[in-house]
Amino acid sequence: MSSQPQLTPEQFAQLKPEPVLRTMQIIAGALLMGVISFGAVVAFQWDRQQPPPAQPQDLSNPMILIAVVFTSGAVVARFIIPSVIAKNQAAQVIIWYRTDDRAGPEEFFGRLLLIAQTRMIIEYALLEGVCFFNLIAAMQSHSPIPVGIVIGLLLMMVLMFPTRDKLLNWLEEQRNKMADL
Repeated sequence: MSSQPQLTPEQFAQLKPEPVLRTMQIIAGALLMGVISFGAVVAFQWDRQQPPPAQPQDLSNPMILIAVVFTSGAVVARFIIPSVIAKNQAAQVIIWYRTDDRAGPEEFFGRLLLIAQTRMIIEYALLEGVCFFNLIAAMQSHSPIPVGIVIGLLLMMVLMFPTRDKLLNWLEEQRNKMADL
């Protein structure tokens, strides 16, 4: 289980949903604020810069086309990669829990909490990266297309914001999967 943080069994057992959720919310908020802050810089610079001469404001601009393609890939990856990683880590934890006589339910629960946190960080990081790319594309092209994409991605990130219910539902899903195995 090399993908798990190097905590002692006692440290895993001490992890509780509320503090882990608070950490997840702080991380998600910080990633959102990073994009919003850079967006403000781009907006401030927008009026100060001269638009590039005779550059099209549509998808024929290579920078905008690349931004759209990267965004599409990142949005698809956001639904696949974190889920696959979390599924594999949770399966490892379930196998560990069933085969290790020293494994306790509190430690099992703590390991699942950190998997949920890792999953959320990966989801946000994928979207944050393409937000920055789109903001750079907007600065270079003066096109509203990348700005609209960033607004859509920020909305997606806000809707994904970690809540107690989302965390507890995910933990319940993992417990049900364990019962099915």
